[in-house]
Amino acid sequence: MFGFFKKQSKTPDYNSQPPIGGGDGSDKEKAIVLNCASIDMAQMLMSRIISEKHGKEGSDWEGGIEMFAPGASGPDLFIRIRTVSLKNGVRESYYFDITRSMKVIDKLRSSM
Repeated sequence: MFGFFKKQSKTPDYNSQPPIGGGDGSDKEKAIVLNCASIDMAQMLMSRIISEKHGKEGSDWEGGIEMFAPGASGPDLFIRIRTVSLKNGVRESYYFDITRSMKVIDKLRSSM
């Protein structure tokens, strides 16, 4: 009736979440959540989000260092930090939660 004793899933229902959500990407606690299964799609979305803010990639900004950081909520999150250099010389960093993409990769690896 109320669902108090209903078994709760340990994995989030990614299909019920929007493709892009979360925070503004300014730090790992406010990471932009990319809810896509493909790491290639996640990379494309990262570039698109940065381009919407700073202009055209290659002329208005250039990609820099990319690295992983521990998740703000624990080791089960995958946070990708992407740094960019703007044409005015300013460097910016953006934090993206790509947990769903990485979980798909882990699942594929384990099935091989």
